[in-house]
Amino acid sequence: MTDTRSRSSRIKPNPKKLPMFFFKTLTFYFFTVFIILHCHMANAQVKDTLFLQFPDSVAAPAKLNKQVSKLKAGFSGITSLDAAAVQDIKLPQVLLQLETDKNYRHLLLIRYWVAFHYRELVPELILRLRNKGIIGLENYEGILIMERIRAGHMKNYGQGSIEKNDLFSLAGRCNWLLTEITGEHFGNVSMYSSAKDLSRLQERWINWLSMLTKSNE
Repeated sequence: MTDTRSRSSRIKPNPKKLPMFFFKTLTFYFFTVFIILHCHMANAQVKDTLFLQFPDSVAAPAKLNKQVSKLKAGFSGITSLDAAAVQDIKLPQVLLQLETDKNYRHLLLIRYWVAFHYRELVPELILRLRNKGIIGLENYEGILIMERIRAGHMKNYGQGSIEKNDLFSLAGRCNWLLTEITGEHFGNVSMYSSAKDLSRLQERWINWLSMLTKSNE
């Protein structure tokens, strides 16, 4: 007959070693979790952090020059008060208006500002293309954003130009301004654009900006 008491005594762990065993196990667990989180945060930072700059020594492409000339011609026809507002404003104020101001008329003034400062603002616009933060839109007589009208967010005045970019959102405003100033078109930002859609759109604009440098090397 087998002695069960002697067997149990042989497999019973040593109480004195248990605290050290649990300490080593917990240390290994927390160290592993830390490494995983650190790697994840590092990858996210590389993915989400961009440094973009419009090359100073590069001549602007023909399409952009054409749009700049067109906008500057329009600028000469606005009121002296609006002209003064456009001339006096600085980049931080422009970005703040872009991100918070609901007044469509002010967006039009920013469009004129870009014509004089596109090297400063174009990279900033590209950086914000994945931001679908909703600002809203007021004083929008003269334009029709059909998705917003169907959703009940805009009144339909029966006439006006159709705008396919969602000017209610920051991403839509940035894409609209990029298209207006460069003459390029890489897609629209709708109120239903997904994060994947915006990421692809941003990539196209980054590639465009990169090609400006490469074409002049």
